[in-house]
Amino acid sequence: IVMEFFDGIPLSRFIEKRELTTSEKLEILRKIGEAIDFAHSKGVIHRDIKPANILINDKKEVKIADFGIARIISSQKLKQSVAIGTPAYIAPEQAIGEAIDQRADIFSFAVVAYELLSGVPPFLGNDYNSTLYNILYAEPRKARGLREAGIDEEKWNKVFERALSKKPEKRFSTAKDLVDALSEVVVSDRLIKPLKQTGSIQVETRTLKVARRSLKGFFIKNYLKSLVDWTKSLFSNLKVLRKTPVIASLVSLLIMIPVIFALFHHKKEEIKRENLPPVKIIEEAPKKEEPPSPPPEVVEEKPQEVILQIFSDPPQAKVIIDGEEKGETPIFIPGMKESEILLRVEKDGYIPVTRKIKIDPSEGDKRVEINLRPIQSVSMNVDIFSEPEGARVFINGKIVGVTPVRSYPLSLGTYQITIEKDGYKPKYDEIKVFKGGRQKLSFILEPIPVEKKVPVEGELVEMSEKLVKPKKISGEYPTTPPNFRKKGRFSVTLSFIVDEKGNVKDVSIEKSSGEQELDRTALRAIQEWKFTPPILEGVKVKVRTKQIFTFVIE
Repeated sequence: IVMEFFDGIPLSRFIEKRELTTSEKLEILRKIGEAIDFAHSKGVIHRDIKPANILINDKKEVKIADFGIARIISSQKLKQSVAIGTPAYIAPEQAIGEAIDQRADIFSFAVVAYELLSGVPPFLGNDYNSTLYNILYAEPRKARGLREAGIDEEKWNKVFERALSKKPEKRFSTAKDLVDALSEVVVSDRLIKPLKQTGSIQVETRTLKVARRSLKGFFIKNYLKSLVDWTKSLFSNLKVLRKTPVIASLVSLLIMIPVIFALFHHKKEEIKRENLPPVKIIEEAPKKEEPPSPPPEVVEEKPQEVILQIFSDPPQAKVIIDGEEKGETPIFIPGMKESEILLRVEKDGYIPVTRKIKIDPSEGDKRVEINLRPIQSVSMNVDIFSEPEGARVFINGKIVGVTPVRSYPLSLGTYQITIEKDGYKPKYDEIKVFKGGRQKLSFILEPIPVEKKVPVEGELVEMSEKLVKPKKISGEYPTTPPNFRKKGRFSVTLSFIVDEKGNVKDVSIEKSSGEQELDRTALRAIQEWKFTPPILEGVKVKVRTKQIFTFVIE
């Protein structure tokens, strides 16, 4: 990748050397944001936005450098197998190697903005691992001195709660949106002074410059010596040059030009070095003899704690430690003490891995990498039966049929089987398929006990085997009316209730004979009938029953 020459310095150094107001810093951020959005509009993700890659000159013109790890955005999110970028500024999804889009750059830009405006790197830890842990799980470090910088702290927190969200979908869509939100955070313009270097640092810097110059002189002297040796070798081996003075003179001249230049440059460096102000050498004062110190107190050391880092390929595998589920890979578990744990990593479609892991704090943070192997295409046929039949069969919550289910194929893995039938208790089972073949599963279903209901006297009940049916004890059957002249066979069906006293109630014609006169005759007759009371479990109740009358007229 070729970049135009830009006479600028990294943003971090520019801020150290200048006193800038909050508004001036915000204007710099706006220019950075425009550059980021422009790259995104061309389909490019930078993937390493940080102060060292942002160049700025005296005119406050901004360039984003180091597109060496940038990638082109396709129709889908950019996929990557390894985390790329600088840990303190990298987005969480980028840190764990997930697919990324332009919102990863927006996260990194938000980290730069946070640090530029407050002077506090939000996620920087003591080392690489702690920084990565902070990026993935921790909240940003609290910014100090916001009020002095003319920044509304409450608005600040709301903006960066969104900008530094662990979830890409919650972040700002563009860098411009973030800068616009930050412009609402600044309530007054204050001058922010750069950090001043201490005298010790200045002395150390000057000493370093002297050392560099001395080192340069050392290399020049060695270069001259090598050049002289090479010249001697050249003239000793080239007999033609000895015999041809003109050619020899030209070669000598070409060799001496760089020699003269090197000598002149070396002399110039020595003159500069001689003109440097003297460096004050601090002499150590003689040490005074101190009285012997008392023996140190014995302090019981607390057990050291480290971070357990678990990665898997592929990621997003379930992590189980000593039988307790901890989350999905990649995962960082702090507070681990010296111990031996049983680690199990599982993922659908892959063979689970179980390992014993020894945690030794003296070795530092523990990193574990698990490679999961995909399950081969192996199938087992399962036959599922139940007694009684006709029960619904669910496998992992999905209905696959009703019993009997025959030759249902299952690949390698663990499956939850559920059998359900109305009026019966459900049955559950688990089956682990680890090889091919055939397996039979049988379930005996238990009926759900029906709560016994005690009847109430006078309650209307249905006909059942337990019911003592009412019997007719009095009343006449209907006869053909004397004036009825039609001949034939006529039947009428009546429905009525026999109450707890044996009386007939609520009589209705369920099926007519086709002749109203015959129907009325049957109705009058049934209403005069008397029955024994119907009895259910020793209690007199009501029951609806039927009676059919047939008139035969010849």
